[in-house]
Amino acid sequence: MYSINLDNLITEFPEEKIAVQKLAAFLDSASATTKATGTVRELTVPRIYDLIHPSSQRVLAKMLSRLVQQGIFKKIIRVESDALGGIGDFRSIEEVPTTIFDGRKGYEVKVNLENIRLIYRLERNFDK
Repeated sequence: MYSINLDNLITEFPEEKIAVQKLAAFLDSASATTKATGTVRELTVPRIYDLIHPSSQRVLAKMLSRLVQQGIFKKIIRVESDALGGIGDFRSIEEVPTTIFDGRKGYEVKVNLENIRLIYRLERNFDK
């Protein structure tokens, strides 16, 4: 059995039991790594999808919403530089500015959909 209890997800999404079990196993592993190294895991939606193979992206979105509500993940809207790497993190899409300073390039850049990523950060204390 897993130390991360996701029974509520199985109750809400019974057809996703295997995907939820894969997620619990991943969270256990990621939690152990975070405790050992102090590094916090950040994942994109496609990466989570590839890890757990839910029946659809729509179901995954609902599951991730529940995990954010439970404090397991924190949702981050990240603006990325064309020169690689994040240059700004925001709580919602409404907070994202139309331009942002790109420290990697040394000047203001226009924010567009191509440089916005939805990131889910595994919270350090989710397994209290």
